[in-house]
Amino acid sequence: MRALFLGLFLVTLVLPLRSRAELVWVDATGCVIAPLVGAYFAEGAVYMDEAGHFWSLDANLATTSVSYTGSLYFAEPGCKGPAYVGWALYFLPRDVIRILGFPGAWVRRDDAVFEVISTRSADYGEGCEPWSGNVPVVQASAFIEVYSTPPYVCVPPLHIERRDPK
Repeated sequence: MRALFLGLFLVTLVLPLRSRAELVWVDATGCVIAPLVGAYFAEGAVYMDEAGHFWSLDANLATTSVSYTGSLYFAEPGCKGPAYVGWALYFLPRDVIRILGFPGAWVRRDDAVFEVISTRSADYGEGCEPWSGNVPVVQASAFIEVYSTPPYVCVPPLHIERRDPK
């Protein structure tokens, strides 16, 4: 089994040298949906839309969703002062996320870096609560709203194929 896996791994490394084939998402009818972006795991994958935003992809259902849900944190008690989206280690710029308490989907600007702040309060979408701790955050003002979900129509389930570009 190990030899079979190693052989298949070597074939996938060599084939791109012999052709311009790329790995793509394909639906049940054989229609190419999008190029494969990043790693693919049975429990989740990534879809990049036309704007370059990254969505979580459920290949079995052929649906997309936000990749992370963030809460708001504040350096002052009573949720006063600048708002920060917490746990920034779990999402990167262009990852589509949900921010609790705000409708819609959001992406972190490309130039927005995370920082660690000492928090005094947090809002998990149901109102302000006292909360103390050091949290990696990105300022809430560094997010841009995403106005639509990816516009593709396909027949589930999706699978990955190696195809030559046309």
